[in-house]
Amino acid sequence: ALVFALAPLVIEAVLLTALYVPLAMTGEGDAFGALDEGQRQALGYLAVRLFFSGWGFSLLLFSGFCTLMGLLIVRSRLVPRVIGALMMAAGASYFLNSLSAIVSPTLNAALAPGILVPSFIGEFSLALWLTIGRVNTTERVLA
Repeated sequence: ALVFALAPLVIEAVLLTALYVPLAMTGEGDAFGALDEGQRQALGYLAVRLFFSGWGFSLLLFSGFCTLMGLLIVRSRLVPRVIGALMMAAGASYFLNSLSAIVSPTLNAALAPGILVPSFIGEFSLALWLTIGRVNTTERVLA
């Protein structure tokens, strides 16, 4: 679960450099000065598209984190099992959303708002439970 949590962070950090390309192109007199306006716009658009494609890949890995956290919650019984099931549904939701974004962006555009509802519910319920809930210490944890 830790690998699935850290790998998307590393990917997102590397992808942030792609968003620096359009900013670097605003300065005249450097290497980008040799490109005309249309070429600079195309390169800037490509850099932004690269960022969003990579973001989808990082969410694909994050779906593994959500699924494993849900499985660990269900097995540990420290947190209500329904929250673990919701986190597994969140992982499946992220997986389907990311896979559709990578394979078919038009399908993703049709699914995008609704497919992410389970991920919002799962992550919000876990955050709410961790904020105001109590851990069940009366049961034997490692059954």
